[in-house]
Amino acid sequence: MPNILLSCTNCGAQLSIPDTVQRFACEQCGTPLRLERSGGIAYLAEDTETAQQMASRVREAELAHLRRELEREIQFQMLDVPAYQLLRYDFVKIGAIKGWEATFARGQERLEKVFRNLTLEQLQKLIDLYNANPQSPTAAWLKRVKALREKIRELERE
Repeated sequence: MPNILLSCTNCGAQLSIPDTVQRFACEQCGTPLRLERSGGIAYLAEDTETAQQMASRVREAELAHLRRELEREIQFQMLDVPAYQLLRYDFVKIGAIKGWEATFARGQERLEKVFRNLTLEQLQKLIDLYNANPQSPTAAWLKRVKALREKIRELERE
């Protein structure tokens, strides 16, 4: 794509801006700028967003992305049902539900709630149960869920 030629709003320096760039600093004076477009016209505006605000916005976007990815993983299907439904007896083994609940906990809502509320330690216990079989799609799925939850937890703490 071609570059756009514009002048810095602060010092007037001629800037050649790649069409794909939105935020940058003037090469001459260092003024933070952003490329705006409206009605087929491109122009520069000073970028008043602080580094902290930008980092916060980026972090929120990353969190939203990870949450969507986690939601897709939670709804992952094996044998035409959400994978967490196949774990109901394993939930008993790790203490997430009582033994007598396993036969009654066939409802998707109940099992999904149990799965969503598992601690990272409980997820690790489930992973340990399935790690005996390195080809297990369940172990790989649980590892993906745990990794996503850990990333989300880490970003939420920042």
